[in-house]
Amino acid sequence: MELFRYNNEKFSMANFDLLEYLQKHLKAEQSDVETDWLDGVVVAIDYIKREFDRAGAIKAKKVVLLSDIGCPSNADKYQEILEAMMSEGIELTFL
Repeated sequence: MELFRYNNEKFSMANFDLLEYLQKHLKAEQSDVETDWLDGVVVAIDYIKREFDRAGAIKAKKVVLLSDIGCPSNADKYQEILEAMMSEGIELTFL
């Protein structure tokens, strides 16, 4: 995926340029792997924890989920994921 080529592979504030980049470069792919939107949130949390530890002083940590959330998810993981996000100071926004 070309996503991490945006902005010289650096974290940045979300803006319309990023949304345009995502629209042009991010394509849905078919897969036999069963997953849900919550798994995507877990991957984002892990990535943010790993990258922000290396980056140093960052003011805000946010995950923006672009989804209709039209698939089932594993409710057993909600509390664990919520606690991980709170302990890392990560905000989650659904669009």
